[in-house]
Amino acid sequence: MLTFTAYNYAIYTMSIHVAPLFLAWVAVLGLTFWSGRISKGALDLALPSNPVHVLDLAIVLPAVMGVGRLVMLLRPTGLMLAPAAVVVLVMTGLPILVTPFVTAARRGEPAWAVMGPVGVITAVGVGVLVALLRRR
Repeated sequence: MLTFTAYNYAIYTMSIHVAPLFLAWVAVLGLTFWSGRISKGALDLALPSNPVHVLDLAIVLPAVMGVGRLVMLLRPTGLMLAPAAVVVLVMTGLPILVTPFVTAARRGEPAWAVMGPVGVITAVGVGVLVALLRRR
């Protein structure tokens, strides 16, 4: 829970427009990709990049992939960290699934396309967590 809170507050902190420090933050958080254009989310926030994308690509996805690799190798550390990684994916997916409904209720243009892939990942994650809890 502490990691999830720190992750969210890092997003809030980076959402404040302080352009001179942006590249230093990205360097500290890790390497990300460069698409050659500013994403719509970043444009909406009037930032040089979307802080959610930066954190997901620099920290969350590499960590989850690393845990997944350890699980595939049947390493005890991977098996121990796997439930936490699944919880992070589920907790990340739930707000993404709620956002289009909130956007539609506020008469905005909801991004319904995310519902399918994010919904599948979140549902599988919930299924894995339920299966793990039943084993105990």
